[in-house]
Amino acid sequence: MTLVVWIMIFKLLLVWTAAWVFLQRPPPGLAGSSLLASQLILGAAVELAGFITSLRGQYNLHLFDLAGPVEFLLLAGFGLAQFRAARIRRLGGMLALAVAAGPLAPPVAPAAQAADGKPGILVNLTTDDTWAATMAIMFAHKRALANGFSPVVIWLNVRGVNLADRNHAAHKHGLVDQDLHQMLAAFIKDGGVVYACPACSKTAGIAPADYLDGIKPGDPKTMLGLLADPDIKTLSW
Repeated sequence: MTLVVWIMIFKLLLVWTAAWVFLQRPPPGLAGSSLLASQLILGAAVELAGFITSLRGQYNLHLFDLAGPVEFLLLAGFGLAQFRAARIRRLGGMLALAVAAGPLAPPVAPAAQAADGKPGILVNLTTDDTWAATMAIMFAHKRALANGFSPVVIWLNVRGVNLADRNHAAHKHGLVDQDLHQMLAAFIKDGGVVYACPACSKTAGIAPADYLDGIKPGDPKTMLGLLADPDIKTLSW
């Protein structure tokens, strides 16, 4: 586990310990101590939910961001009361440190995912049909790549490898003004990645030297790595 995870676990333990001590030994002269302890427990529950949410990386909005200001006020008041009552001074100091460090601790996010939370896209293109291929390349380029998804990969396999062959006729669909070869070239120029299946290419009589510029053989290790990556979504045409 990362340092941030350990900090969050330590902080949660401090919050729950503070609530328990507050219920068992409320500081004298502080009204509503049970209510404040309940608020501490609720705040800890919210932070625990945010902690789990951040670990799973399912949402862009982390509950840490919501719980932080409320927790600061509650725990600051609690720590001040404990200092004034001359009770558990060390715990008060630790809580003050946790409160100060809490807002600085960033949420835990998947390392492989893009900074804005957008996953990668793998387009599995198994046909050289003009209509289907145009839709697949246009989606990869204009919908995914242009909107910040990364990486965006087109995998040409089965009959799709014909699109990689510079000697194969390139047709144009009415949806766009470019033929399929021009669409692939523009996609690669803008940062897209195109792989062609070596086995399918061999079956179709296409050598790697016949590939359009920028298209690479998709060896099994590379393709399996992309297909198994939890931060890359796969679509097929």
